Amino acid sequence: MIDKNIDVGIITIIPTEIESLFEIMNISEKNMVKINSPFLYYKSKIFSEQCRREITLVISFINGDAGNVEASICTTHFLQNWHPKLMCMVGISAGIEGKIKIGDVVIPSKIIDRTKKVYKSGKYIPRIENYHRTRLIEQMLKRYKITLEDFFLECNKYILTDIKKAELVAKANGISESIYNKDLVLVDGSIASEDTLIRDSNFFVPIIENVDEKCRGSEMEAVGFVKSCRTEKEDFPWIIFRGISDMGDVKKSDDFQILAAKSASIALKLYLEKIINFDELENNPHYKELNDSHDFNIYLQIEDSYKHQRWIEVCNISSVLSRYLWISGQLELRIKLGNMVEKAAFEIKDFELRAKVLIDDLGWTTFCLGDSGNAKRYIEDGIRLAKEVSAYYVMAKGHRHLASIARQKGDIFETEKKLAEAMQYAAMIENINEKEEMLNGLLVSEGKLYYVKSDYDKSITKFTEALQAYQKASDRNREVKVYALLGNAYRKNMMLKDAIKYYQDGLEMAYSIGRYDEISKNTKCLVECLDSTQNDKKQELIDRILGFISSKQLTYEYRKWLNYKY
Repeated sequence: MIDKNIDVGIITIIPTEIESLFEIMNISEKNMVKINSPFLYYKSKIFSEQCRREITLVISFINGDAGNVEASICTTHFLQNWHPKLMCMVGISAGIEGKIKIGDVVIPSKIIDRTKKVYKSGKYIPRIENYHRTRLIEQMLKRYKITLEDFFLECNKYILTDIKKAELVAKANGISESIYNKDLVLVDGSIASEDTLIRDSNFFVPIIENVDEKCRGSEMEAVGFVKSCRTEKEDFPWIIFRGISDMGDVKKSDDFQILAAKSASIALKLYLEKIINFDELENNPHYKELNDSHDFNIYLQIEDSYKHQRWIEVCNISSVLSRYLWISGQLELRIKLGNMVEKAAFEIKDFELRAKVLIDDLGWTTFCLGDSGNAKRYIEDGIRLAKEVSAYYVMAKGHRHLASIARQKGDIFETEKKLAEAMQYAAMIENINEKEEMLNGLLVSEGKLYYVKSDYDKSITKFTEALQAYQKASDRNREVKVYALLGNAYRKNMMLKDAIKYYQDGLEMAYSIGRYDEISKNTKCLVECLDSTQNDKKQELIDRILGFISSKQLTYEYRKWLNYKY
Protein backbone atom coordinates (compact mmCIF):
# COMPACT_ATOMS: atom_id res chain seq x y z
CA MET A 1 0.00 0.00 0.00
CA ILE A 2 1.12 3.56 -0.73
CA ASP A 3 2.07 5.85 2.14
CA LYS A 4 -0.10 8.86 1.37
CA ASN A 5 1.17 11.07 4.20
CA ILE A 6 3.46 13.51 2.45
CA ASP A 7 4.91 16.92 3.23
CA VAL A 8 4.08 18.92 0.13
CA GLY A 9 1.87 18.62 -2.93
CA ILE A 10 2.78 20.50 -6.11
CA ILE A 11 0.43 21.31 -9.01
CA THR A 12 1.59 22.64 -12.37
CA ILE A 13 -0.13 23.06 -15.73
CA ILE A 14 1.36 23.21 -19.25
CA PRO A 15 4.15 20.96 -20.65
CA THR A 16 6.82 23.71 -20.44
CA GLU A 17 6.10 24.14 -16.73
CA ILE A 18 6.12 20.39 -16.12
CA GLU A 19 9.43 19.85 -17.92
CA SER A 20 11.05 22.79 -16.12
CA LEU A 21 9.89 21.59 -12.72
CA PHE A 22 11.11 18.05 -13.41
CA GLU A 23 14.54 19.39 -14.39
CA ILE A 24 14.92 21.61 -11.32
CA MET A 25 13.63 18.91 -8.92
CA ASN A 26 15.50 16.11 -10.70
CA ILE A 27 12.30 14.17 -11.42
CA SER A 28 11.92 11.51 -14.13
CA GLU A 29 9.39 8.88 -15.24
CA LYS A 30 10.87 6.44 -12.71
CA ASN A 31 9.37 8.63 -9.98
CA MET A 32 5.80 7.93 -11.13
CA VAL A 33 3.45 6.50 -8.54
CA LYS A 34 0.54 4.46 -9.90
CA ILE A 35 -2.69 4.93 -8.00
CA ASN A 36 -6.34 4.93 -8.95
CA SER A 37 -6.78 8.47 -10.30
CA PRO A 38 -7.31 10.25 -13.65
CA PHE A 39 -4.14 12.24 -12.87
CA LEU A 40 -0.48 11.21 -12.88
CA TYR A 41 1.61 11.54 -9.71
CA TYR A 42 5.38 11.71 -9.25
CA LYS A 43 7.00 11.26 -5.85
CA SER A 44 10.44 12.49 -4.74
CA LYS A 45 12.41 13.95 -1.80
CA ILE A 46 14.49 17.05 -1.09
CA PHE A 47 16.32 18.16 2.05
CA SER A 48 14.66 20.75 4.32
CA GLU A 49 17.01 23.01 6.30
CA GLN A 50 14.15 23.99 8.63
CA CYS A 51 13.17 20.40 9.47
CA ARG A 52 16.72 19.03 9.18
CA ARG A 53 15.38 16.02 7.29
CA GLU A 54 14.27 14.94 3.89
CA ILE A 55 10.77 16.03 3.01
CA THR A 56 8.50 14.07 0.69
CA LEU A 57 6.87 15.82 -2.22
CA VAL A 58 4.35 14.65 -4.80
CA ILE A 59 3.88 16.41 -8.13
CA SER A 60 0.84 16.31 -10.39
CA PHE A 61 -0.33 18.38 -13.32
CA ILE A 62 -3.55 19.40 -14.94
CA ASN A 63 -4.68 16.88 -17.52
CA GLY A 64 -6.10 19.02 -20.31
CA ASP A 65 -6.43 22.73 -21.04
CA ALA A 66 -5.39 25.39 -18.57
CA GLY A 67 -8.12 27.02 -16.52
CA ASN A 68 -9.56 27.49 -13.04
CA VAL A 69 -12.06 24.66 -13.40
CA GLU A 70 -9.33 22.23 -14.45
CA ALA A 71 -7.07 23.43 -11.62
CA SER A 72 -9.85 22.88 -9.10
CA ILE A 73 -10.48 19.33 -10.28
CA CYS A 74 -6.79 18.45 -10.26
CA THR A 75 -6.25 19.93 -6.78
CA THR A 76 -9.35 18.23 -5.39
CA HIS A 77 -8.24 14.86 -6.70
CA PHE A 78 -4.79 15.48 -5.26
CA LEU A 79 -6.15 16.20 -1.78
CA GLN A 80 -8.39 13.15 -1.93
CA ASN A 81 -5.50 10.86 -2.85
CA TRP A 82 -2.78 12.33 -0.62
CA HIS A 83 -2.44 14.02 2.80
CA PRO A 84 -0.10 16.98 2.18
CA LYS A 85 0.79 19.52 4.84
CA LEU A 86 1.16 22.21 2.18
CA MET A 87 -0.09 22.69 -1.39
CA CYS A 88 1.96 24.59 -3.97
CA MET A 89 1.21 25.75 -7.48
CA VAL A 90 4.05 26.65 -9.83
CA GLY A 91 4.00 28.02 -13.36
CA ILE A 92 4.02 31.09 -15.55
CA SER A 93 1.83 34.16 -15.88
CA ALA A 94 1.49 37.51 -17.59
CA GLY A 95 2.97 40.51 -15.79
CA ILE A 96 2.02 44.17 -15.62
CA GLU A 97 4.46 46.46 -17.40
CA GLY A 98 6.08 48.91 -15.02
CA LYS A 99 5.30 46.72 -12.00
CA ILE A 100 7.38 43.62 -12.76
CA LYS A 101 9.73 42.31 -15.44
CA ILE A 102 9.93 39.24 -17.63
CA GLY A 103 11.76 36.47 -15.81
CA ASP A 104 10.87 37.75 -12.32
CA VAL A 105 8.91 35.50 -9.97
CA VAL A 106 5.82 36.74 -8.15
CA ILE A 107 4.89 34.91 -4.93
CA PRO A 108 1.38 36.30 -4.34
CA SER A 109 0.15 36.93 -0.82
CA LYS A 110 -3.33 37.52 -2.27
CA ILE A 111 -5.30 36.10 -5.18
CA ILE A 112 -7.80 38.48 -6.79
CA ASP A 113 -10.72 36.39 -8.02
CA ARG A 114 -12.15 37.98 -11.17
CA THR A 115 -13.87 34.82 -12.49
CA LYS A 116 -17.38 35.72 -11.29
CA LYS A 117 -19.32 38.27 -13.31
CA VAL A 118 -22.38 40.49 -12.85
CA TYR A 119 -24.28 41.62 -15.95
CA LYS A 120 -24.94 45.36 -15.54
CA SER A 121 -25.62 48.20 -17.96
CA GLY A 122 -25.10 46.01 -21.01
CA LYS A 123 -21.78 44.47 -19.98
CA TYR A 124 -20.25 41.89 -17.66
CA ILE A 125 -18.52 43.34 -14.58
CA PRO A 126 -16.26 41.20 -12.33
CA ARG A 127 -17.63 40.47 -8.87
CA ILE A 128 -14.30 40.46 -7.07
CA GLU A 129 -13.35 38.24 -4.15
CA ASN A 130 -9.93 37.99 -2.51
CA TYR A 131 -8.09 34.95 -1.09
CA HIS A 132 -5.14 35.41 1.25
CA ARG A 133 -2.37 33.04 2.29
CA THR A 134 -2.86 31.52 5.75
CA ARG A 135 -1.41 33.25 8.78
CA LEU A 136 0.98 30.37 9.47
CA ILE A 137 2.53 30.59 6.00
CA GLU A 138 2.81 34.38 6.31
CA GLN A 139 4.63 34.00 9.63
CA MET A 140 7.12 31.58 8.10
CA LEU A 141 7.77 33.86 5.13
CA LYS A 142 8.41 36.82 7.43
CA ARG A 143 10.57 34.78 9.80
CA TYR A 144 12.92 33.51 7.11
CA LYS A 145 14.01 35.30 3.96
CA ILE A 146 15.41 34.07 0.67
CA THR A 147 18.29 36.35 -0.19
CA LEU A 148 18.92 37.52 -3.72
CA GLU A 149 22.27 35.80 -3.49
CA ASP A 150 20.56 32.46 -2.81
CA PHE A 151 18.32 32.99 -5.82
CA PHE A 152 21.15 34.12 -8.12
CA LEU A 153 23.26 31.11 -7.20
CA GLU A 154 20.43 28.72 -8.04
CA CYS A 155 19.67 30.60 -11.25
CA ASN A 156 23.30 30.38 -12.36
CA LYS A 157 23.27 26.66 -11.58
CA TYR A 158 20.19 25.90 -13.67
CA ILE A 159 19.26 28.67 -16.10
CA LEU A 160 22.34 30.74 -16.97
CA THR A 161 22.05 29.50 -20.56
CA ASP A 162 18.31 30.25 -20.65
CA ILE A 163 18.94 33.81 -19.41
CA LYS A 164 21.46 34.38 -22.22
CA LYS A 165 19.05 32.93 -24.81
CA ALA A 166 16.25 35.15 -23.52
CA GLU A 167 18.54 38.18 -23.76
CA LEU A 168 19.26 37.41 -27.42
CA VAL A 169 15.55 36.92 -28.16
CA ALA A 170 14.75 40.25 -26.47
CA LYS A 171 17.32 42.10 -28.57
CA ALA A 172 16.18 40.41 -31.79
CA ASN A 173 12.56 41.38 -31.15
CA GLY A 174 13.28 44.90 -29.96
CA ILE A 175 12.00 44.22 -26.44
CA SER A 176 12.77 47.11 -24.14
CA GLU A 177 15.03 46.55 -21.12
CA SER A 178 12.29 48.25 -19.12
CA ILE A 179 10.25 45.04 -19.27
CA TYR A 180 13.12 42.56 -19.42
CA ASN A 181 15.28 41.79 -16.42
CA LYS A 182 18.72 40.18 -16.72
CA ASP A 183 18.89 39.87 -12.93
CA LEU A 184 15.79 37.97 -11.92
CA VAL A 185 14.11 38.91 -8.63
CA LEU A 186 11.43 37.56 -6.29
CA VAL A 187 8.39 39.82 -5.92
CA ASP A 188 5.74 39.78 -3.19
CA GLY A 189 2.38 41.20 -4.24
CA SER A 190 -0.99 40.03 -5.49
CA ILE A 191 -2.06 38.39 -8.72
CA ALA A 192 -5.37 38.44 -10.60
CA SER A 193 -6.97 35.18 -11.67
CA GLU A 194 -9.15 35.24 -14.77
CA ASP A 195 -10.90 32.85 -17.11
CA THR A 196 -9.50 34.79 -20.04
CA LEU A 197 -6.11 34.89 -21.76
CA ILE A 198 -4.93 38.52 -21.74
CA ARG A 199 -3.44 40.16 -24.88
CA ASP A 200 -4.12 43.83 -24.07
CA SER A 201 -2.00 45.74 -21.56
CA ASN A 202 -4.86 48.22 -21.00
CA PHE A 203 -6.73 45.37 -19.31
CA PHE A 204 -4.64 45.84 -16.16
CA VAL A 205 -5.22 49.60 -15.73
CA PRO A 206 -8.54 49.42 -13.82
CA ILE A 207 -7.20 46.60 -11.63
CA ILE A 208 -4.25 48.72 -10.51
CA GLU A 209 -6.32 51.89 -10.11
CA ASN A 210 -9.51 50.49 -8.57
CA VAL A 211 -8.77 47.06 -7.06
CA ASP A 212 -5.19 46.59 -5.86
CA GLU A 213 -2.16 48.69 -6.67
CA LYS A 214 0.05 45.77 -5.58
CA CYS A 215 -1.27 43.53 -8.37
CA ARG A 216 1.66 42.26 -10.46
CA GLY A 217 0.05 40.05 -13.09
CA SER A 218 -2.72 37.77 -14.28
CA GLU A 219 -3.14 34.01 -14.76
CA MET A 220 -5.92 31.40 -15.12
CA GLU A 221 -5.59 28.70 -12.41
CA ALA A 222 -5.00 30.22 -8.97
CA VAL A 223 -8.67 30.64 -7.98
CA GLY A 224 -9.51 27.03 -8.77
CA PHE A 225 -6.41 25.85 -6.92
CA VAL A 226 -7.00 28.01 -3.82
CA LYS A 227 -10.73 27.24 -3.57
CA SER A 228 -9.99 23.51 -3.50
CA CYS A 229 -7.51 24.07 -0.67
CA ARG A 230 -10.13 25.69 1.55
CA THR A 231 -12.02 24.22 4.45
CA GLU A 232 -15.13 25.68 6.04
CA LYS A 233 -13.19 27.57 8.71
CA GLU A 234 -9.91 28.57 7.16
CA ASP A 235 -7.74 28.09 4.12
CA PHE A 236 -5.58 25.03 3.97
CA PRO A 237 -1.88 26.19 3.72
CA TRP A 238 -0.92 27.05 0.16
CA ILE A 239 1.68 29.04 -1.73
CA ILE A 240 1.99 29.98 -5.42
CA PHE A 241 5.02 30.75 -7.59
CA ARG A 242 4.51 32.47 -10.96
CA GLY A 243 7.35 33.28 -13.35
CA ILE A 244 6.57 36.22 -15.63
CA SER A 245 6.69 35.14 -19.29
CA ASP A 246 5.12 38.17 -21.01
CA MET A 247 3.34 41.47 -20.41
CA GLY A 248 -0.14 40.36 -21.47
CA ASP A 249 -0.08 42.57 -24.57
CA VAL A 250 -0.18 42.10 -28.35
CA LYS A 251 3.50 41.07 -28.30
CA LYS A 252 2.63 38.07 -26.12
CA SER A 253 4.62 35.00 -27.24
CA ASP A 254 6.16 31.77 -25.98
CA ASP A 255 9.73 33.06 -26.26
CA PHE A 256 10.29 33.51 -22.52
CA GLN A 257 8.16 30.64 -21.18
CA ILE A 258 11.09 28.33 -20.40
CA LEU A 259 12.95 31.08 -18.54
CA ALA A 260 9.83 32.02 -16.55
CA ALA A 261 8.94 28.40 -15.76
CA LYS A 262 12.43 27.50 -14.58
CA SER A 263 12.69 30.67 -12.48
CA ALA A 264 9.42 29.82 -10.72
CA SER A 265 10.56 26.23 -10.11
CA ILE A 266 13.85 27.45 -8.64
CA ALA A 267 11.98 29.78 -6.29
CA LEU A 268 9.73 26.90 -5.22
CA LYS A 269 12.75 24.67 -4.56
CA LEU A 270 14.45 27.34 -2.42
CA TYR A 271 11.33 28.00 -0.35
CA LEU A 272 10.81 24.30 0.31
CA GLU A 273 14.46 23.84 1.28
CA LYS A 274 14.97 27.00 3.37
CA ILE A 275 11.64 28.56 4.46
CA ILE A 276 8.74 26.18 5.05
CA ASN A 277 8.78 24.27 8.33
CA PHE A 278 6.70 21.17 7.69
CA ASP A 279 6.86 20.04 11.30
CA GLU A 280 5.01 23.24 12.25
CA LEU A 281 2.45 22.63 9.53
CA GLU A 282 1.83 19.11 10.76
CA ASN A 283 0.73 20.47 14.13
CA ASN A 284 -1.69 22.87 12.45
CA PRO A 285 -5.22 21.83 13.57
CA HIS A 286 -6.65 22.76 10.19
CA TYR A 287 -4.30 20.31 8.48
CA LYS A 288 -5.67 17.51 10.63
CA GLU A 289 -9.23 18.71 10.16
CA LEU A 290 -8.85 18.62 6.38
CA ASN A 291 -7.42 15.15 6.36
CA ASP A 292 -10.19 13.88 8.59
CA SER A 293 -13.01 15.37 6.55
CA HIS A 294 -12.12 15.10 2.84
CA ASP A 295 -15.07 17.38 2.34
CA PHE A 296 -14.58 18.10 -1.36
CA ASN A 297 -17.58 18.07 -3.64
CA ILE A 298 -16.72 18.90 -7.24
CA TYR A 299 -20.28 18.08 -8.14
CA LEU A 300 -21.42 21.34 -6.49
CA GLN A 301 -19.20 23.23 -8.94
CA ILE A 302 -20.83 21.66 -11.96
CA GLU A 303 -24.29 22.33 -10.51
CA ASP A 304 -23.38 26.00 -10.13
CA SER A 305 -22.00 26.15 -13.68
CA TYR A 306 -25.13 24.48 -15.02
CA LYS A 307 -27.43 26.83 -13.07
CA HIS A 308 -25.69 29.87 -14.58
CA GLN A 309 -25.57 28.31 -18.07
CA ARG A 310 -21.79 28.19 -18.24
CA TRP A 311 -22.04 25.32 -20.69
CA ILE A 312 -18.36 25.01 -21.58
CA GLU A 313 -17.43 24.76 -17.89
CA VAL A 314 -19.98 21.99 -17.44
CA CYS A 315 -18.43 20.05 -20.32
CA ASN A 316 -14.86 20.63 -19.12
CA ILE A 317 -15.55 19.41 -15.60
CA SER A 318 -17.29 16.31 -16.91
CA SER A 319 -14.21 15.17 -18.83
CA VAL A 320 -12.54 14.29 -15.52
CA LEU A 321 -15.44 13.88 -13.12
CA SER A 322 -17.33 11.28 -15.16
CA ARG A 323 -14.54 8.71 -15.02
CA TYR A 324 -13.96 9.39 -11.33
CA LEU A 325 -17.64 8.85 -10.47
CA TRP A 326 -17.59 5.59 -12.42
CA ILE A 327 -14.49 4.20 -10.71
CA SER A 328 -15.70 5.27 -7.26
CA GLY A 329 -19.12 3.67 -7.82
CA GLN A 330 -21.19 6.87 -7.59
CA LEU A 331 -23.48 5.74 -10.38
CA GLU A 332 -26.63 7.75 -9.61
CA LEU A 333 -24.55 10.91 -9.35
CA ARG A 334 -22.93 10.02 -12.68
CA ILE A 335 -26.36 9.91 -14.28
CA LYS A 336 -27.26 13.32 -12.82
CA LEU A 337 -23.99 14.67 -14.21
CA GLY A 338 -24.72 13.03 -17.56
CA ASN A 339 -28.09 14.75 -17.88
CA MET A 340 -26.49 18.15 -17.27
CA VAL A 341 -23.60 17.53 -19.67
CA GLU A 342 -25.94 16.23 -22.38
CA LYS A 343 -27.87 19.51 -22.16
CA ALA A 344 -24.64 21.57 -22.13
CA ALA A 345 -23.23 19.69 -25.12
CA PHE A 346 -26.50 20.33 -26.99
CA GLU A 347 -26.26 24.06 -26.26
CA ILE A 348 -22.68 24.38 -27.57
CA LYS A 349 -23.39 21.96 -30.46
CA ASP A 350 -20.71 19.46 -29.43
CA PHE A 351 -22.36 16.41 -31.00
CA GLU A 352 -19.51 14.00 -30.31
CA LEU A 353 -19.49 14.80 -26.58
CA ARG A 354 -23.27 14.52 -26.49
CA ALA A 355 -23.04 11.10 -28.12
CA LYS A 356 -20.37 9.97 -25.61
CA VAL A 357 -22.55 11.07 -22.69
CA LEU A 358 -25.63 9.30 -24.05
CA ILE A 359 -23.67 6.07 -24.54
CA ASP A 360 -21.53 6.02 -21.37
CA ASP A 361 -22.71 8.39 -18.63
CA LEU A 362 -26.40 7.73 -19.27
CA GLY A 363 -26.65 4.51 -21.25
CA TRP A 364 -24.04 2.22 -19.73
CA THR A 365 -24.53 3.56 -16.19
CA THR A 366 -28.29 3.04 -16.45
CA PHE A 367 -27.64 -0.53 -17.61
CA CYS A 368 -25.35 -1.18 -14.62
CA LEU A 369 -28.17 -0.03 -12.34
CA GLY A 370 -30.46 -2.68 -13.84
CA ASP A 371 -32.53 -0.71 -16.36
CA SER A 372 -31.57 -2.32 -19.68
CA GLY A 373 -34.57 -0.90 -21.59
CA ASN A 374 -33.77 2.77 -21.02
CA ALA A 375 -30.06 2.03 -21.31
CA LYS A 376 -30.57 0.64 -24.80
CA ARG A 377 -32.53 3.73 -25.87
CA TYR A 378 -29.81 6.08 -24.59
CA ILE A 379 -27.09 4.10 -26.37
CA GLU A 380 -28.97 3.91 -29.68
CA ASP A 381 -29.58 7.69 -29.59
CA GLY A 382 -25.86 8.20 -28.94
CA ILE A 383 -24.88 5.97 -31.86
CA ARG A 384 -27.14 7.95 -34.23
CA LEU A 385 -25.52 11.21 -33.12
CA ALA A 386 -21.99 9.77 -33.38
CA LYS A 387 -22.74 8.55 -36.91
CA GLU A 388 -23.62 12.11 -37.99
CA VAL A 389 -20.11 13.32 -37.08
CA SER A 390 -18.24 10.11 -38.02
CA ALA A 391 -17.13 9.53 -34.41
CA TYR A 392 -16.05 5.93 -34.98
CA TYR A 393 -14.64 5.35 -31.49
CA VAL A 394 -17.95 6.40 -29.94
CA MET A 395 -19.90 4.26 -32.42
CA ALA A 396 -17.72 1.22 -31.65
CA LYS A 397 -18.23 1.68 -27.92
CA GLY A 398 -21.97 2.03 -28.38
CA HIS A 399 -22.22 -1.25 -30.29
CA ARG A 400 -19.99 -2.94 -27.71
CA HIS A 401 -22.37 -1.85 -24.96
CA LEU A 402 -25.38 -3.10 -26.97
CA ALA A 403 -23.60 -6.44 -27.31
CA SER A 404 -23.29 -6.60 -23.51
CA ILE A 405 -27.00 -5.88 -23.08
CA ALA A 406 -27.87 -8.61 -25.58
CA ARG A 407 -25.51 -11.06 -23.87
CA GLN A 408 -27.17 -10.41 -20.51
CA LYS A 409 -30.52 -11.30 -22.07
CA GLY A 410 -29.07 -14.52 -23.48
CA ASP A 411 -29.43 -13.38 -27.10
CA ILE A 412 -26.27 -14.89 -28.59
CA PHE A 413 -27.14 -13.99 -32.21
CA GLU A 414 -27.66 -10.28 -31.35
CA THR A 415 -24.48 -10.28 -29.24
CA GLU A 416 -22.40 -11.60 -32.15
CA LYS A 417 -24.03 -9.11 -34.52
CA LYS A 418 -23.30 -6.08 -32.33
CA LEU A 419 -19.72 -7.21 -31.65
CA ALA A 420 -19.15 -7.53 -35.40
CA GLU A 421 -20.46 -3.99 -35.91
CA ALA A 422 -18.27 -2.72 -33.09
CA MET A 423 -15.25 -4.39 -34.70
CA GLN A 424 -16.15 -2.79 -38.04
CA TYR A 425 -16.18 0.72 -36.56
CA ALA A 426 -13.07 0.05 -34.45
CA ALA A 427 -11.12 -0.65 -37.65
CA MET A 428 -12.06 2.87 -38.88
CA ILE A 429 -10.71 4.72 -35.81
CA GLU A 430 -7.82 6.97 -36.86
CA ASN A 431 -6.34 7.77 -33.44
CA ILE A 432 -3.90 4.92 -32.69
CA ASN A 433 -4.35 5.01 -28.90
CA GLU A 434 -8.16 5.06 -29.12
CA LYS A 435 -8.08 2.25 -31.66
CA GLU A 436 -5.84 0.10 -29.45
CA GLU A 437 -8.01 0.77 -26.39
CA MET A 438 -11.18 -0.21 -28.28
CA LEU A 439 -9.67 -3.39 -29.75
CA ASN A 440 -8.46 -4.45 -26.30
CA GLY A 441 -11.95 -3.87 -24.91
CA LEU A 442 -13.41 -5.99 -27.70
CA LEU A 443 -11.07 -8.82 -26.75
CA VAL A 444 -12.70 -8.78 -23.32
CA SER A 445 -16.17 -8.72 -24.89
CA GLU A 446 -15.29 -11.69 -27.11
CA GLY A 447 -14.00 -13.55 -24.06
CA LYS A 448 -17.33 -12.95 -22.28
CA LEU A 449 -19.23 -14.19 -25.34
CA TYR A 450 -17.26 -17.45 -25.43
CA TYR A 451 -17.83 -17.77 -21.68
CA VAL A 452 -21.64 -17.69 -22.00
CA LYS A 453 -21.33 -20.18 -24.91
CA SER A 454 -19.43 -22.47 -22.49
CA ASP A 455 -16.34 -22.42 -24.73
CA TYR A 456 -13.98 -21.79 -21.82
CA ASP A 457 -10.75 -22.51 -23.71
CA LYS A 458 -11.46 -19.75 -26.22
CA SER A 459 -12.68 -17.52 -23.40
CA ILE A 460 -9.36 -17.97 -21.58
CA THR A 461 -7.45 -17.22 -24.79
CA LYS A 462 -9.28 -13.92 -25.35
CA PHE A 463 -9.00 -12.81 -21.71
CA THR A 464 -5.28 -13.65 -21.68
CA GLU A 465 -4.72 -11.58 -24.83
CA ALA A 466 -6.57 -8.67 -23.22
CA LEU A 467 -4.58 -9.00 -19.99
CA GLN A 468 -1.28 -8.91 -21.87
CA ALA A 469 -2.42 -5.90 -23.92
CA TYR A 470 -3.40 -3.93 -20.79
CA GLN A 471 -0.14 -4.86 -19.07
CA LYS A 472 1.79 -3.63 -22.10
CA ALA A 473 -0.16 -0.36 -22.06
CA SER A 474 0.27 0.02 -18.25
CA ASP A 475 -3.53 0.39 -18.05
CA ARG A 476 -4.03 -0.94 -14.51
CA ASN A 477 -7.68 0.14 -14.18
CA ARG A 478 -8.61 -2.07 -17.11
CA GLU A 479 -6.04 -4.77 -16.36
CA VAL A 480 -7.46 -5.35 -12.86
CA LYS A 481 -10.89 -6.26 -14.31
CA VAL A 482 -9.51 -9.16 -16.35
CA TYR A 483 -8.20 -11.21 -13.39
CA ALA A 484 -11.65 -12.13 -12.06
CA LEU A 485 -12.81 -12.91 -15.61
CA LEU A 486 -9.87 -15.26 -16.10
CA GLY A 487 -10.44 -16.78 -12.69
CA ASN A 488 -14.09 -17.48 -13.56
CA ALA A 489 -13.16 -19.08 -16.90
CA TYR A 490 -10.50 -21.32 -15.32
CA ARG A 491 -12.95 -22.25 -12.56
CA LYS A 492 -15.61 -23.29 -15.09
CA ASN A 493 -12.90 -25.24 -16.93
CA MET A 494 -12.28 -27.22 -13.72
CA MET A 495 -8.82 -25.71 -13.23
CA LEU A 496 -9.32 -24.51 -9.68
CA LYS A 497 -5.65 -23.89 -8.84
CA ASP A 498 -5.28 -21.48 -11.79
CA ALA A 499 -8.57 -19.80 -10.90
CA ILE A 500 -7.45 -19.11 -7.33
CA LYS A 501 -4.13 -17.67 -8.58
CA TYR A 502 -5.91 -15.15 -10.83
CA TYR A 503 -8.39 -14.19 -8.10
CA GLN A 504 -5.50 -13.59 -5.69
CA ASP A 505 -3.55 -11.54 -8.26
CA GLY A 506 -6.64 -9.50 -9.01
CA LEU A 507 -7.35 -8.94 -5.34
CA GLU A 508 -3.87 -7.65 -4.59
CA MET A 509 -3.89 -5.28 -7.55
CA ALA A 510 -7.38 -4.06 -6.63
CA TYR A 511 -6.21 -3.22 -3.11
CA SER A 512 -3.12 -1.44 -4.47
CA ILE A 513 -5.16 0.93 -6.69
CA GLY A 514 -8.27 1.20 -4.52
CA ARG A 515 -10.76 -0.49 -6.87
CA TYR A 516 -13.48 -1.44 -4.40
CA ASP A 517 -15.59 -3.20 -7.04
CA GLU A 518 -12.78 -5.56 -8.02
CA ILE A 519 -11.81 -6.10 -4.37
CA SER A 520 -15.35 -7.28 -3.72
CA LYS A 521 -15.55 -9.43 -6.85
CA ASN A 522 -12.27 -11.28 -6.31
CA THR A 523 -12.90 -11.73 -2.58
CA LYS A 524 -16.34 -13.23 -3.24
CA CYS A 525 -14.92 -15.64 -5.81
CA LEU A 526 -12.05 -16.69 -3.54
CA VAL A 527 -14.43 -17.40 -0.66
CA GLU A 528 -16.57 -19.54 -2.98
CA CYS A 529 -13.47 -21.48 -4.10
CA LEU A 530 -12.46 -22.47 -0.57
CA ASP A 531 -13.93 -25.64 0.96
CA SER A 532 -15.24 -26.29 4.47
CA THR A 533 -11.74 -27.15 5.74
CA GLN A 534 -10.64 -23.58 5.03
CA ASN A 535 -13.19 -21.65 7.09
CA ASP A 536 -10.44 -19.69 8.84
CA LYS A 537 -9.14 -18.47 5.50
CA LYS A 538 -12.69 -17.58 4.42
CA GLN A 539 -13.21 -15.52 7.56
CA GLU A 540 -9.86 -13.78 7.09
CA LEU A 541 -10.87 -12.70 3.58
CA ILE A 542 -14.28 -11.51 4.76
CA ASP A 543 -12.82 -9.59 7.71
CA ARG A 544 -10.27 -7.93 5.45
CA ILE A 545 -12.80 -6.66 2.91
CA LEU A 546 -15.23 -5.52 5.59
CA GLY A 547 -12.45 -3.64 7.36
CA PHE A 548 -11.33 -2.03 4.11
CA ILE A 549 -14.83 -0.97 3.13
CA SER A 550 -15.58 0.34 6.60
CA SER A 551 -12.37 2.40 6.66
CA LYS A 552 -13.38 4.03 3.38
CA GLN A 553 -16.80 4.92 4.83
CA LEU A 554 -18.65 3.77 1.74
CA THR A 555 -22.37 4.43 1.40
CA TYR A 556 -25.03 1.75 1.63
CA GLU A 557 -25.80 2.20 -2.08
CA TYR A 558 -22.18 1.63 -2.92
CA ARG A 559 -22.04 -1.47 -0.75
CA LYS A 560 -25.01 -2.80 -2.70
CA TRP A 561 -23.26 -2.04 -5.99
CA LEU A 562 -20.29 -4.10 -4.84
CA ASN A 563 -22.59 -7.13 -5.05
CA TYR A 564 -21.10 -8.80 -2.00
CA LYS A 565 -23.28 -10.54 0.59
CA TYR A 566 -22.04 -9.51 4.05
